[in-house]
Order: sequence, then structure tokens, then C-alpha cells
Amino acid sequence: MKKKLQSGLRPKVLSITISLLAIMTICIVTIGYRGMHRFMDEIVKDELEKECNLVQGLLRDYDEKMNFVQMDSEGTIFYNTDRETLEEIQNTMDEMRRYLDVEISFFYQDVRVLTTLEDAKGEKIVGTSASSVIVRDVLQTGNSKFYNDAEAFGNRKYVYYTPLKDDTGAVIGMLGVSKNADAVRKSVSNIVITMVLVSVIFIFILGAFSLYLTNILIGRINIIKRFMKNVSEGKLSETMNAQLLKQEDELGELAVIGVTMQKSLRNLIERDALTTLNNRRYAVGRLNQDLEKYNRSGIPYSLCICDIDFFKKVNDTYGHDVGDEVLKSVSHVLRETMLGKGFAARWGGEEFLLVFEMGKYEDHVEHLKHILEQIRALEVTVGDQTVKVTMTMGICDMQEGMGNDEVLSEADKRLYFGKTHGRNQIIAQEI
Repeated sequence: MKKKLQSGLRPKVLSITISLLAIMTICIVTIGYRGMHRFMDEIVKDELEKECNLVQGLLRDYDEKMNFVQMDSEGTIFYNTDRETLEEIQNTMDEMRRYLDVEISFFYQDVRVLTTLEDAKGEKIVGTSASSVIVRDVLQTGNSKFYNDAEAFGNRKYVYYTPLKDDTGAVIGMLGVSKNADAVRKSVSNIVITMVLVSVIFIFILGAFSLYLTNILIGRINIIKRFMKNVSEGKLSETMNAQLLKQEDELGELAVIGVTMQKSLRNLIERDALTTLNNRRYAVGRLNQDLEKYNRSGIPYSLCICDIDFFKKVNDTYGHDVGDEVLKSVSHVLRETMLGKGFAARWGGEEFLLVFEMGKYEDHVEHLKHILEQIRALEVTVGDQTVKVTMTMGICDMQEGMGNDEVLSEADKRLYFGKTHGRNQIIAQEI
């Protein structure tokens, strides 16, 4: 059972669907993660650029030429202003730090001379030099630069540097603002985790929906499978699901093909090739059903065996082609006149079986007289040959305690009596 389940369509479809959804989710999360990082980098860059411009504007209120810091001939940096002014500048930077939630550093050339950054003891970190990369990107080019992967004193930072110039346009230093990257990256991680959770829920919902659709699909396939299996076992009365036949898709088309195949098989197995009447095999099966209904509910039926008179003489005189046309013409009359009464079957050679499944025996006999009149009026013309046809009929009704073989035997006896006592007649009484 386990092996059968593993090789079934349902687990295959489900596993493929889940695999594809998982791959799709991984791709979406990966692309989304990277895209979210790039998006956040752009937001932080714009934010730091605006804050850098704001800080630069505030500092210019103190010295537009930015000349309160200078360097002597020996390379020693000194402040060309009083201590109170420096403290006021530093306090302003600290206020902006608290208000903007950014760290601010002021560089003279590549040396940090004023900053809001503090070490573990709470001391301002001044006198440190910018990296060679920053010097190359900002001081040497005179352009602003944003870094999303900077590291400052053991912390990951987003940093934006802009050059500071004197009146001649020469770069004399830099202004840098930075923001802790951990908080931003944590926000991105939270978003990604949310994306993953949503994706997992999405996979579960789609997997359940896929399983639901797969169950519907397999259920309909199993309907067709059972139908085809029963037909292959000879159960040609099997009916196809009506809703499935109405579907305008491949399964509906397959169901229609199955029914068409069933009809073709039924015609091959249950119908006589020449006359297209039901054949003896079909008639025997149908008689068994009639007998079951009779034993269960007492619904009576009558059997009539009829035979074309002098059929051998027709074949010998006119040929088998004419004989075949006679058989087909007689079959057509029997088929049409038995509609609504029961059915007609070719019993063998020129013999036919008529089964009356409704009404009383007396009504069956009366209807046989009508059929015989139709046969007598029949003229079969082939080329320049015209043949008149008559039939002899023996009929017997089902009675309590009898079986189909006994009824058929009695009808055959009456047929034989009619054949030996003038033909072209109906024998309906026990001999």
C-alpha cells in the first residue's frame, strides 16, 4: 500500500508543487532581502545627506570660511578661536546628535578635530585620522561619498562624508555624519523574517489549495479509470458520470472518448454486424435481467422465436447478396415495430428473438399479428430481383416456476409446429 501511494499521482503533484513553491519563496526572499537592503541604503543615504547639509549650515554660522582650525608649519593642528567658541560648537554638535540621532565628525584635512563620538570612558575621540579610502574618495576628488559598510570603533556604520572648502575652492577638510547600521539591519532582518513567515503561510495555503485541486483532478481521473476498468471487464452497461461528460476540458473530452469507445465495443460485442440488431449474447444477458425482475417483482414477459420462411430457397435462387438484403429488411421491420415493447435480436441464421417486456400476453400476441402483417407487406428489391417475405412465429409467456430455457424451448416447439403446419403464421397456444 505504501509503495502504491508513493507511486501515485497525488504525492507526485503535491511534492512538485511544494518544491516549486519553496524554490520560488527562496528566490523571492533572497531578492527581497537584497532589494530591501538597497532600498534602505538609499533611504539612509538621503537622510544622512540632508542631515550633513543641515550640520554644515549650522557650523557655517560660526565661521563661514571654516578657518577656526589651522595647521602650523610643523603640521600641528591648532584652533584659531577661543575655548568658549569651541565649546559652543561642540555643544551645538552634541545637540544635533541628540536631535538627529547621528554621530558628527569634523575633519581638518584627514584628522578628526571635533566629534560627537566617545570612547568607553566618555571622552571625545579626536585626533584620529580618516582611512586612506576616504581620503582618496573625498579629499582628493572633492566629492561627497556614502558608505554602507563602514566600521568605526567596532561598530558597523552608515557614513556620509562631504568635503569642506575655503573661499578659493580648495578642500580643507571633511564633514562626516554616521548612523549605527545595526538598528537598520535589524529592521531589515525583521522585515525579512516577516517575509519568510508570510511565504511559509503562502506555501501552506497554496499547498492546501493544490492538494484540494489535485484531489478533484485525481477523483475525476479515478472515475474515468473505474469506468474504463469496468468496460474492459465486459460491463458494457456501465454509465459515465454526467457532470464529467459536461466538462469542456481534457478530462471531459477523455470521458466522451471513453463512452464512445464503450458504445463501439458494445456494438462489436452486443450487435449483429449484418443486421445491426442485438445479437444472441446480448439477448441472453438481457433475459437474465428480465428473469431477475420477474422473480423479484413479478413483472411478466413473453418470448417469441420467429423464422423467415423458405430462406434457404431465397439464397439458392437469388444468391446470398439478396439473402443478406432480406435479413436486413426484416431486421429493420422487427426493430421498428418492437420500439416501446421490448427488443429484437438475431438469434442465429434466419431466426430472430422478440422479447416483450411490457403488457399482457394477449397484447403481445395481438402485436405479433401487426408485425406479421408488416413482414407480409415487405418487398425486397435488389437490382431487377424482387422477393416477397413471410415469417413463422412461436410465442410463449413466462409463468411461475419456469426459467428462460423452458420458455425458449416452448416457443421453439410452437415455431416448429407452425413451420410444419403451413408456415406464415403465429402459434401462441401450447401444442
